[in-house]
Amino acid sequence: MGSVTLDSLIRVLGSQNVRAGRAYPAEEITRVLSPVAALSLDSANQEKRTVTVLAEILGPQEMGGSACQELAAEVCEILKQEGALCRMGSCKFISKGNLFRVPVWAVFRDEPDYHISVEERPLPNVCGFVAWQEAEGEILEVTSLPWYFRLEEFFPWGTMDTLGTGDSFILRFYHGGIKEDFEGCQWLKRTRTAEADGIRQVREGLAMSRVITGT
Repeated sequence: MGSVTLDSLIRVLGSQNVRAGRAYPAEEITRVLSPVAALSLDSANQEKRTVTVLAEILGPQEMGGSACQELAAEVCEILKQEGALCRMGSCKFISKGNLFRVPVWAVFRDEPDYHISVEERPLPNVCGFVAWQEAEGEILEVTSLPWYFRLEEFFPWGTMDTLGTGDSFILRFYHGGIKEDFEGCQWLKRTRTAEADGIRQVREGLAMSRVITGT
């Protein structure tokens, strides 16, 4: 989750006067006297570089389900400010423990170990990048040959990028303190595929040269 951890989220919620802690197994839940947010790691998607945190809002029967729903909405707003995409589930009664429960799923983007920008504009939704030269034989790199590259991005619904570039642009690939500037770029092909939770976009391009700086 990059710099985001369960403990850091618990601290953030606590700073907003929300009682929060790590979730316990159902059989270990003790009596809840007031609504509380119980956090756990729900899932991780390596391909999309996302991590989903489950915040279970639990409240005592005598306070009613509305108290849980109100806290769940508040938790959603707080986690959105931390960069999450949130979804709130319906309120249900749990007979074991006489509790009301409202689940909140918060999806965070995991920070990649590289960054890509086009014309100095960062592309935050990149989930894959590769570049190559089509040289013959055993020649690894020929400066006179162009570079081809493939850029893959994933956009959750409602966040589609509208990036436009001219006929010639610079794409920067930054990793480990090294900058690779692909210059004189142009797009050759673009495909978009709709998935359950967003759109996957793959673009292929051509660069006339590559300049490496840094150590």
